[in-house]
Amino acid sequence: MKIKYAELRSITESVIDFVSKEYWWEKDSTLKTEIETDLGISGDDAWELMQKFSKKYSVDLTNFKFDRYFTPEGAHSSWILWIPVYLSSYVIWIIKVVITILIYPFNKRLGGRLTEYSAKSMIIKMTDSFDYPKLQSMTIADLVTSAACGEFIKRDSIRFEM
Repeated sequence: MKIKYAELRSITESVIDFVSKEYWWEKDSTLKTEIETDLGISGDDAWELMQKFSKKYSVDLTNFKFDRYFTPEGAHSSWILWIPVYLSSYVIWIIKVVITILIYPFNKRLGGRLTEYSAKSMIIKMTDSFDYPKLQSMTIADLVTSAACGEFIKRDSIRFEM
């Protein structure tokens, strides 16, 4: 894409001002600053950011796939639902230890097998299937590129000619 240096610089400064005013972002970060990882903007806040960004810079978000770049709202709060699982796994572990103490003097092989699984290993087995897909990073540079092009586009997929 062909663009004047002054125009690209102006867009860059405008996007940085926009993000810093909307989300109290410190301007000492770089264009490589990631929106979710570094600034902590995710879920509904990220959705709102992209809507305001689209409106302010007339960026078409038709090809923008929100779930590729941002964690959904409430995804980090699901740990509360696992508290009963964690507590019950420790209760089971304590019961196994007590049974082992009672059985081990009479049957060392069976007593040893009871201690093979810890509470932590049981929790890991139960929660392994709940991993979220790896997200692609969205940077300030991606926002600048999208503002310059008028549609959502990643910075690494376009070359600017001055």
